[in-house]
Amino acid sequence: MPTSPPHLSREEAAIAEVAATRVSLAGSLALILVFLAVIAVGSALEGARGWRGEATAFAGGEPIPTPAAFLDTWRRLGPLAANDALRSAIAALEDRLGRESALSAALRPAAQRLLALYLGYGNSQVVVGRRGWLYFRTGFDYLTGPPFLSPRELARRRTFGARYGVPEPDPLPGLLQLRAELAARGIELVFFPVPVKAQVHPEGLARFGTLAAATVGGTSTGMIENASFPQLVRRLGEAGLPVYDALPELRAAATAGEFVYFRTDTHWNAAGMRVAAAGLARFLATATHLPPRPPAGLRRRGFAHEFEGELTRLLGANAGGAASATEALFPNERVQLDEILALGEVPWNAGKTTDSDILLLGDSYALVFSALAGGASAGFAEQLAFALDRPVRRSARYATNDLGDRVRWLREDPSLLDGVRVVVYEVSARALASADWTGARLEP
Repeated sequence: MPTSPPHLSREEAAIAEVAATRVSLAGSLALILVFLAVIAVGSALEGARGWRGEATAFAGGEPIPTPAAFLDTWRRLGPLAANDALRSAIAALEDRLGRESALSAALRPAAQRLLALYLGYGNSQVVVGRRGWLYFRTGFDYLTGPPFLSPRELARRRTFGARYGVPEPDPLPGLLQLRAELAARGIELVFFPVPVKAQVHPEGLARFGTLAAATVGGTSTGMIENASFPQLVRRLGEAGLPVYDALPELRAAATAGEFVYFRTDTHWNAAGMRVAAAGLARFLATATHLPPRPPAGLRRRGFAHEFEGELTRLLGANAGGAASATEALFPNERVQLDEILALGEVPWNAGKTTDSDILLLGDSYALVFSALAGGASAGFAEQLAFALDRPVRRSARYATNDLGDRVRWLREDPSLLDGVRVVVYEVSARALASADWTGARLEP
């Protein structure tokens, strides 16, 4: 009986393709000459920078260890530590050369602009969609990749050097450990994975057919989702950890014609925060045992704001060929935000609140627009406080999705949990397939 060939991972397929690649002698010589020419031109440009007294891509950052420093690390910490220090320094230099060298500054923005404008091609971090939509590649990989809880995918990510490789890719054990430790202190835990933009606004994707709607019990849910997400929600719920899924409400708002995420930024806009905050407030009222509390007296006040989208900066396509901001390939975002005010018309900031029984433990989705010029507070924690009409405390950092880092915040600053009855663990859903979920203890 014939058997079908095994499904190869991206790394395995790449290795197989490299092994089968053959290059002629003439092609090899041409590639070598081009490579040497690029090195010579780049070195000359960096040398000219240094001669003019300007900072070069070789300056700053982690220095490459000298032979003496390498041997010293070898003797003190062992060969693996010495090799790791050398590898880390070389990788940092390569990254600086790619981002900050004179050759890159001269060529990359214009080249990226042409690629994005005429071919719809992004880079390693950004997927270029239609009608000016940009998507974070990690979120796109989360949706189009394999089920993140499948045994094969968990084993692959535990492999050294794998894409999104980490010591512990399974979110379940670490989250349940945190839930148990908080429960021992009388604190409830709620898990809130924020849907990625492509789930809510897939209309900008050039190949919408590559994203399949999730199915539960053989019936399509009509939502674009990683196939493991329903399993995660079910298993966490069975273990007593409630999960708030904002996707149905955000998608309903988008389907009705409302934009709830930015075209050129990863994050939700004011409308998206309003929808998610109201939904989470209703969920907390039914899924937790928060005691009654006097109204906080918060109110909203709209104001205009303009900024360059995060994905526009990561793409770097606006710098080459645009004479002014009006000619930019991806214009700035011009939005109306909701500032939250306390009594006396004072901006209310969740990052400075101590008198609260709810702690929002989050990432950039909890921080964005929370500290603007003039003290305006328009972030998600503030919107959640308005929806609940009670104070919400926030502890969040950008680009921090690993479970161990979140637990360390609580361990290093025990006052974060003073008087807290509910912890909302907010994280981008893409972290389910890319972050490290190694558990850590709350106790020192």
